[in-house]
Amino acid sequence: MADRTAAPTPSFATGQGIICAGLPRSGTLSLATALDILGVGPIQHGLRDTDTREVYAWTHAAWCSFPFLRATRLTSRDGRLPFYLPPYDPLLPWTRADWDRLVGRYRCTTDVGSMFSEQLISAYPDAKVILVERPVDEWARSYGRVLIDRTYYGVGGFIKSTLGPWANVTTTTAYSDVSMGWLGGNSRREAHSLLHDRHRQHHDVVRRLVPAQQLLEFDLKDGWEPLCKFLDLPVPDMPFPHVNEQAQFLSMLRSLDIMILKGIAQKLAWALLSVSVAAFLSRAATRRALVDILKRT
Repeated sequence: MADRTAAPTPSFATGQGIICAGLPRSGTLSLATALDILGVGPIQHGLRDTDTREVYAWTHAAWCSFPFLRATRLTSRDGRLPFYLPPYDPLLPWTRADWDRLVGRYRCTTDVGSMFSEQLISAYPDAKVILVERPVDEWARSYGRVLIDRTYYGVGGFIKSTLGPWANVTTTTAYSDVSMGWLGGNSRREAHSLLHDRHRQHHDVVRRLVPAQQLLEFDLKDGWEPLCKFLDLPVPDMPFPHVNEQAQFLSMLRSLDIMILKGIAQKLAWALLSVSVAAFLSRAATRRALVDILKRT
């Protein structure tokens, strides 16, 4: 009798994961879209992460992987962990089992996952790795303008990281720990100053750790051929996707800011209404008490 047991879907859990090590702002959404077209999925990407628990899990991984967070943020918090981490967690380095819980169901990690390339390569030594090339000056300008200036710092950072939790929006605060923990910056100026060195170090680490036959250094401008050859897949009969990721991301940031400000306004309105009602009831009670006193005199 033939064995009808279906083969498991390729994923990190089955040892067939693909680590897209190109950093955020390196065309990660274009690459994710290309992999979707090739049928290589499921794919992890920050713009697709809608589960708050998964965002918190990436933050947990950051605190366990990036010594900078433990050295600086714990001091500023008097040793207390942020609310999106398990209380009293020992923050030990993650094992393969820990990573399986976060990325095991995925076939590919991209975007935020790229900042954990060293850890993922160690946990999944047989994984294929795609390192997208983008000129470092272009990358630094984009990362600085979109993520540092408009997401984690400046007016946008204040709305999302300071006001956001008051409106029950906490994912940006959590992702800030991932991004700044990887970068090693404690301020806007310091973060900008570290970009070029961290980009170089990241690429050097990936090239050093990954065997040549498992690594594709890929320029999106080269299109389908090198990617499909690396993955042993046929070339699709359509143009290689070039997604305007920055436009989508900035649109998402604007929507997030509006949602937070509306949430804050709604809470303030309810608070003002509650205070007004309490004041009215207090005045009414006072008037009744005065009337009772006058009636008794």
